[in-house]
Amino acid sequence: MVPKILDNSIPEYQLKEVISGFLLDTRFTHVAIATGYWDLPGMADIFNELSSFLDREDVRFRLLLGEEPSVRTYQLKNPEPVDPNFPHRYLKKDLEELELKPEYQQVCDLIQKSLPKGEDGNAKLEIKVYKEDFLHAILHKG
Repeated sequence: MVPKILDNSIPEYQLKEVISGFLLDTRFTHVAIATGYWDLPGMADIFNELSSFLDREDVRFRLLLGEEPSVRTYQLKNPEPVDPNFPHRYLKKDLEELELKPEYQQVCDLIQKSLPKGEDGNAKLEIKVYKEDFLHAILHKG
């Protein structure tokens, strides 16, 4: 049974463990995650499970990336202007500053292999960016 709240306090409550469990469970063919942020080191942590999942037929792993939680502009005395390039600029900056490691290259290779659409018009891996407003994290498996 999956806990309703994940807080990383013990292994059973760690998001990494829960996602890995879904990816390894052959009953699931679709995993969709909406989150404020996702990075290559995090994907490297679940690389083996994600790679095994994406090697299966008729599976989809979808990511919807949004803005990380932050203090809202209306809550600040001197708010900074809203950055119209969020999160693209931040993702690019993080990638540029990331120490190049072989495990990150593996993740990039897996992403590149899984993004093209198949004959059915769907890709095994889909990554979209939500820019409209704050996005709260959710996980859906099916």
